Amino acid sequence: MLGKSKRTYDGLIAKMENEVVDRFPAISKHINAIHIDNSKMSPMSADIKSAGLFCAVDSNKCTKEALPAGFQPTDAVVMKISDSAKAYIDRSMDSFIKSGMDEATAKKKVQDSLIPMMGYDPAKKQYIMTAVAPSADGKVHDSLLEQTSIPMWNIGWLTRIIKQPFATSHAKNLVSVESFGNAWADVIGLFKESFEGYGKLSTTAKGNVKQNNSNPVTNEASQIVDEVFNISVEYESDVMEDIKAKQTGNFVTGQIKADREKYAMMVLDRMQDALIYYGSKEAGIDGLIDVATVEVYTGTPLYDILMGASTTAGSDIVKAMNRLISNFLRENHYMAQELKINVSEYVFQALTQTVYSDVYNPDSPLKILSGNFKGRNELDGGLVQCKYTIVSDTMCNPNTPFNPSNYDMCFMTVPKITDALTGTQDSLIIHPELLKSYMVPALWQRTGLLYTMYKRIGGVIAPIEGTVKVVQGLGVQG
Repeated sequence: MLGKSKRTYDGLIAKMENEVVDRFPAISKHINAIHIDNSKMSPMSADIKSAGLFCAVDSNKCTKEALPAGFQPTDAVVMKISDSAKAYIDRSMDSFIKSGMDEATAKKKVQDSLIPMMGYDPAKKQYIMTAVAPSADGKVHDSLLEQTSIPMWNIGWLTRIIKQPFATSHAKNLVSVESFGNAWADVIGLFKESFEGYGKLSTTAKGNVKQNNSNPVTNEASQIVDEVFNISVEYESDVMEDIKAKQTGNFVTGQIKADREKYAMMVLDRMQDALIYYGSKEAGIDGLIDVATVEVYTGTPLYDILMGASTTAGSDIVKAMNRLISNFLRENHYMAQELKINVSEYVFQALTQTVYSDVYNPDSPLKILSGNFKGRNELDGGLVQCKYTIVSDTMCNPNTPFNPSNYDMCFMTVPKITDALTGTQDSLIIHPELLKSYMVPALWQRTGLLYTMYKRIGGVIAPIEGTVKVVQGLGVQG
């Protein structure tokens, strides 16, 4: 059994939190500027809550009988004209009348030129109706730019929420996610089997039997045992949200509440993917980077080839990838039936955004490589070539919370092989996932409910040596 040890996870927590912040493209960070009901605006401004309280009544004052004792009624709506607007009206009326226009026509023309505005004064709890003069340059004023909000009844809403985008991780492509049967186990284990023994050629006449037990075939089983870890994320839902979600016409609150659970699930998946790649020495979790020796790429990084002055960039990139892939296949004695590769955006750009030959072949390096390593039967129906897949993953980029260096990462795995004993073995790179998702019974808090979502996972297990390759700096090196 594994011994108990006390661990602290401060470094891992910091990496996870930073990874959450940096997980979506910088190009989309402007979405952070959207705030709903989150800031105080000027006294002439209406927030969304307040603007939705209006209803038409016969009078804009409550009768005294409907108010608490001693409470003085106030106007719900007041009209105000600024001094600058008054000066514009007087000036325009004088000009029109002097030009020979009658007073009624001049008055209508001035009224039509004014821009109506509405705001809400939260201190006095009054709607303010006003008007502003058109700008001298002829541009139309925008009430939102004037720091006032349009009342809710005068807005047409698109019933779709534009959500902050997040880049997808593909770490699970490289491994086989296994359940291990017992979701609440503290440790998990698997068995390995090894063999020994030799055959021999006898010199005795073929009609006789010669028996020699000096090298009999034997086999033995060994165990791999590892710990199980919980990863979790919490989110809240307060009582007011539940009330708002039931209001007629409120399509926002219900969607936002549902998206909170989706986001929590995405955070757990992202944490799991980061641990598949990089593990955590602090927590004692093995990742792909721990079950293989990290190799530093000694050739010219592929992104440098792409951005350089070479006239044969596509060919150079294909040759570099061919060499890397073929060396890995040879190291596995060409037993591999599948080869899965996850690369950084820099490598993927180099593989897709150039051509193999400016003169002879316009195909991208990726297409050439896919043809070279495409899984298919040979003409005689015998040998089968290796199936090849390659994907881009932002987690393989440099200068990220889990890879703070200037070198990007490339992960290669062989999850399926053909061998002489069993024919085919698959799921060779194992990632234990005992519990995919579990919601702890909600806890009541002062403002609502606190939900906790769990996953139970273990570290990466690669029982067969050489089935994982990690290359640093294939795309960029600083």
